[in-house]
Amino acid sequence: MAESKINLIGVDVGGTNIQAAVITSSGVVRKRQRAETPREGGAEAILSTVTDAIAQVLDEDKVGDTLGGIGLAVPGLLDYKKNRVDNSPNTDIMGLDLIAPLRKKFNVPVAFANDTDACTIGEKWVGSAREANTAVGVFVGTGIGGGILVNRKLLRGTRYSAAEVGHMVMDIHGPICGCGNRGCLEAIAARVAMERDIRRAIAEGQPTVLADWIGGPDEPIRSGMLRRALDAGDALTTTILTRAGEVMGQACLTLRHIFEPDVIIFGGGVMEACGDFLMPILEAAISADPYFGPRPGGRIVQSALGDDAGVLGAAALAMTEAGLDPFAGGERSFDHYPALKLTDDHTIQAGKKIYQEDILVRVNGRVRKRQKGDDTTRLASAADVTEKDLGRACRGGPEILILGVDNDAPLRAAAQAFLRRRDIAVEMLPRKKALKRFDALKARKALLLLMG
Repeated sequence: MAESKINLIGVDVGGTNIQAAVITSSGVVRKRQRAETPREGGAEAILSTVTDAIAQVLDEDKVGDTLGGIGLAVPGLLDYKKNRVDNSPNTDIMGLDLIAPLRKKFNVPVAFANDTDACTIGEKWVGSAREANTAVGVFVGTGIGGGILVNRKLLRGTRYSAAEVGHMVMDIHGPICGCGNRGCLEAIAARVAMERDIRRAIAEGQPTVLADWIGGPDEPIRSGMLRRALDAGDALTTTILTRAGEVMGQACLTLRHIFEPDVIIFGGGVMEACGDFLMPILEAAISADPYFGPRPGGRIVQSALGDDAGVLGAAALAMTEAGLDPFAGGERSFDHYPALKLTDDHTIQAGKKIYQEDILVRVNGRVRKRQKGDDTTRLASAADVTEKDLGRACRGGPEILILGVDNDAPLRAAAQAFLRRRDIAVEMLPRKKALKRFDALKARKALLLLMG
């Protein structure tokens, strides 16, 4: 079977949800299925839920005999000899062989990796680290995890626990980390560390809008809440996130000095919500490095894949287990995009549907109105395009965005930075030329068409 006709299953096992997705060998998510991660029943219950999610998404997508392999992204420290998780603080998945039952059930190669290792692999395969040979992933959420690729190979270490970047000690007199050491990066800059510092400041009487938003001591301060506080100009939140960003920037210097990677990728929930605030701080730290100075390498990029990094990295693992090289390039199939046609100056036909508003086409080929709901406001120029517009259009991590607009006003600086930080190229063309270019382009692509 030609590689371009193979489909993979990527599974991301999280503390809250399990996601299984059918993914093409070109890195396009065709169909996905989500299930709640069982709170009881241990590893057996989680494996049963994973198996059911895979079976259901296969049944919905009608993959048939094109399934080439299954990959799992799982949290914790892994034993690759016994195919099990040895330690996973937030998910009860320890001690059970995860590979043999799935291999027997679905009769295909099965592979697994730590979740942040998988995310790093996903970004290398089809995300913001596509051009990198050596890459370091840093994923900032409740905690901080990482992954390291050296010459396109995952660095695992003697005990398969390399790349615990969240446990680099940044301050020997700092707060105690969950791992038992003091001053780890995670203990200073993860979301739970930010929450700790915010709650302490509130208890000391410092003013913050968050005091009115927090429902109680057991309600976590989510990343989206931090974003809202930043947008409101909250001084306390700004101070705490600035400090976290500065410490992450210093961690970047250490990672750069040790590995000299092509890119350092930042992802995770905190970066998804607050990346436009944190990224300039990280970039400034790298630019100010007196040792490496302006030498190339160690560029800071942001995850282009977002929540899909785990399932896509798991699918890349499945390809490798099946004897294929996901990073080799070669033949790729992009026949899932719809036919698009301008029928007049203010109407576009996409397949059998008619639109009279700005539209976007994502990597998975799905057409959407630029704005959700009934808002059909048209943008007059590229200068009106926001980072939110780009985030919706570029979901799934395109290599290139085609922007169709009948004027030559440039994108705003913030919008350009959004694309640059995710290594997404952009071509801005008049609408008719944009459609022709989009149709002819053989790549992971997205379209944003402004109807004027």
